[in-house]
Amino acid sequence: MDRAKASKALRHDDPALLGRPLVPAAPRGRPSGAFTRRLDQHAPAVFVMPAVLLVLAMSIFPLIVSLYLSLARFRFVQGGFEANYIGWLNYKKLLLGSEQFHFLGDFGQLGGPAWAALGLAAAALIALLFRHARSPRSSFFSVLARSLVAALAWLGLLLIVATNTGGGHPGSLVVTLFYVGIGVAVQYAIGAIIDLFPSTPEGYSPEGYRWGFGVFLGLQLLALLWYLAGRRLLAGADAKA
Repeated sequence: MDRAKASKALRHDDPALLGRPLVPAAPRGRPSGAFTRRLDQHAPAVFVMPAVLLVLAMSIFPLIVSLYLSLARFRFVQGGFEANYIGWLNYKKLLLGSEQFHFLGDFGQLGGPAWAALGLAAAALIALLFRHARSPRSSFFSVLARSLVAALAWLGLLLIVATNTGGGHPGSLVVTLFYVGIGVAVQYAIGAIIDLFPSTPEGYSPEGYRWGFGVFLGLQLLALLWYLAGRRLLAGADAKA
């Protein structure tokens, strides 16, 4: 019965269908082709999204707890611990109070050469900002973001210069920036050495990897010698004391 109705509906002598290609209708109860293609396109995101959300939750939760603890006085008590909210007092102690020596360090007296170097750095940053602002690709937000980065870079340079000249003493922030900068420079240098050799169809050159690994081992050896020399100097200083 259904087959007879379908054949009657698709008669070629129907005036309404003359000159039009006959396209069979999609079976009922099944998704259309556009819907299935859309599902196929979003399938990777759907399968990966739970893992991404789990990783974000595991990463953001410690950040929120750390932010709260930075605004509280944390101490261990009998049977557990307690955290009392004190506001920005911890940050005030780090930047301006008793912990400034450990975090930022002691500031020395800046002389003429130091101020000249800082002035040249400021002029170079301002010139780069004006160059970006005049480019057709610039926007309000890009100029604002680059201005904030430039200001932070100049303040960081001021901190480094002020704590390493004129009797100053660097704190943990400057020391951390110093070693992070060295680590990034060494990694970039090893990558540049590997890239000097011609690549193969499988990837980078094995010879480049050997040279990069050799440089890495050489740096590790220098670090070991530096550590042993430092221990020897400290031992000699303690013996004299």
